[in-house]
Amino acid sequence: MTSTSTQAAPPGTQHVHVLVDLENNQPTLDDVRRLVPDVTDVWLFYSRGQAKHLASFGAMGERQTPVLITRKGSNALDFHLTFYLGYLA
Repeated sequence: MTSTSTQAAPPGTQHVHVLVDLENNQPTLDDVRRLVPDVTDVWLFYSRGQAKHLASFGAMGERQTPVLITRKGSNALDFHLTFYLGYLA
């Protein structure tokens, strides 16, 4: 799990993004909030086998972004997560 905060938000409304790799560990939203209490946005990186774990993040509503990794390969999910981390930074 990786977190980053963006600086583009208006003063007083800082967004805290958390990127979650659902491939090896499947944390719940409660797990994420214990680590990052002020989380505002969750990016969920998953393959078809982990789709059932998305439901625990339903409380985030539109503030969750599921990212389906359709290609198989060594570290495919990690490369996607790294790309999005750069995008957010």
